[in-house]
Amino acid sequence: MEIKYNIIRKLGIPFITVAITSCQASKQQADQPDLPVEEIIDVVGEQYNNAHNPYEINGRSEAFFREGLSYVKTFRVQHVYYCGPANKDHMRFLIKLVGQMRDQDSPLISLQLIRIDADGDVRYVNGFHLSKLGLNNPDDLNSFLLALSAHTRNNLQVLDLFCNQLTSINLANLNLNQLTNLRLSHNKLTDIDIDSLHQLGDLNLSRNNLITVNVGNQTQLSRCNLSHNQLTTVNGLGNLNALKYLNLSHNNLTSFDVAILDRLGSRLPYSNLSLNLSYNPIKNKDEIKAFCISRNINLKI
Repeated sequence: MEIKYNIIRKLGIPFITVAITSCQASKQQADQPDLPVEEIIDVVGEQYNNAHNPYEINGRSEAFFREGLSYVKTFRVQHVYYCGPANKDHMRFLIKLVGQMRDQDSPLISLQLIRIDADGDVRYVNGFHLSKLGLNNPDDLNSFLLALSAHTRNNLQVLDLFCNQLTSINLANLNLNQLTNLRLSHNKLTDIDIDSLHQLGDLNLSRNNLITVNVGNQTQLSRCNLSHNQLTTVNGLGNLNALKYLNLSHNNLTSFDVAILDRLGSRLPYSNLSLNLSYNPIKNKDEIKAFCISRNINLKI
């Protein structure tokens, strides 16, 4: 049996149709009266609030945390405010939650994170250390990052996603304007766009499957590890005004332009530069060695 109620001008909703479909039930359940209209209105109101107002998940207690996760999933809450420790275990559950809701009619749209330390201090989350999460679906990480509120993303300075079996990651549209440290090593990335990450000072993309990388917009970069990939081209190295350490070992580079080192040396002492080109099929090794020796550059080749 289906009972339909049209509720007009309730809760600021212009028109809502509520359908309650009865299932096969015991005689005792069948003898119970139908749900009152007032209770149906309450249910509709709760669903409306879940879709439009933030729901707080209290991470300061494990019991409250699990209860909050269950509530968000059951009632398909679209805006969530998490307040608690930003530890890996809690973040793993939040990542899984976003992934589970991703393909529903009402996915989780916004997730704001507030960190509460052991001493009770309340701070904005400014970094994620999420290595070896053991996710069944690595794409859940991408969904999690996209669901983060703009305020949370704008405060991130560190993003460590080491060893998570990632095959792709979308950083271009996240507006990570304060990110200074990015670690994506030991994944399965074949391509990456970091052009929008202008504040990066430390970049680690080692042990992926990258063929080409462009670092031309990372003018603040001082450490860059691109080792153990399949790189044939690295673009933009000459723009790295602050570069001190560059590891390109274990790739497929056939040449390296010493003019890049010359440009870098004009901005900081050559002795501050450390370059690792070992285990590449480079043809102009003698030229590179001679240049580095003459300018006291620390070279492995």
